[in-house]
Amino acid sequence: MECKNCGAEVGSEYRLCPYCRTEIDYGDKQPQNVVINNYYNSSPSQPVRETPPSSFQNPYPPYDPIKSDKSWTVTLLLALVFGFFGFHRFYVGKTATGVVYFFTYGIFGFGWIIDVINILSKNFTDKEGRKIK
Repeated sequence: MECKNCGAEVGSEYRLCPYCRTEIDYGDKQPQNVVINNYYNSSPSQPVRETPPSSFQNPYPPYDPIKSDKSWTVTLLLALVFGFFGFHRFYVGKTATGVVYFFTYGIFGFGWIIDVINILSKNFTDKEGRKIK
């Protein structure tokens, strides 16, 4: 489409000319509004649902930025069984301290005891600082 004011070529998605800001006259060829339905409609004769059906189940759990996606049980078991080697720290993403625990036997056992207490009291965090619950 061509703007009648400035002569610029204007796409059909514009209501105003982007160059001179005058309203574009499409005549009888008005641009159509596009409607996108987000719900599957099995039959064209059925009306489209405005809301999801009551049986709709969201397959994804809600994201909680405070709670870690790591399992508390797995973290505790790793800490109890392989805690001297820092496997629980590798599991939660704390690789650097996991290596330190590996070579110092859980910082001579003291770091391991502190970690087990923190895990049991649910104060242990992953590498992003989110609590493992």
